Amino acid sequence: MRFILSVDSKDMVLTEHQLGSVLAILNGCEEMKQTYKGDNKGSRGPTLQYADEILQMDSRGGFTVKPLDNNYYDTLKLVNKLGKA
Repeated sequence: MRFILSVDSKDMVLTEHQLGSVLAILNGCEEMKQTYKGDNKGSRGPTLQYADEILQMDSRGGFTVKPLDNNYYDTLKLVNKLGKA
């Protein structure tokens, strides 16, 4: 079984092992976000209205994972190969 991992509008085909590795890397990581604080209350933006914050990342957000059937994957690979012949 393969999986389609979508990040920033790019679809990547991963094996089950590769997907497990990616999820293990993301587990427990932190995320830097800009939070609105109000004019002159932050450290970024044209009127200093935003501040950077480090938060615990919700690894469920920002990407999607869908299963990719092996037969369909094999068919796509064959069509691609025949198209180059």
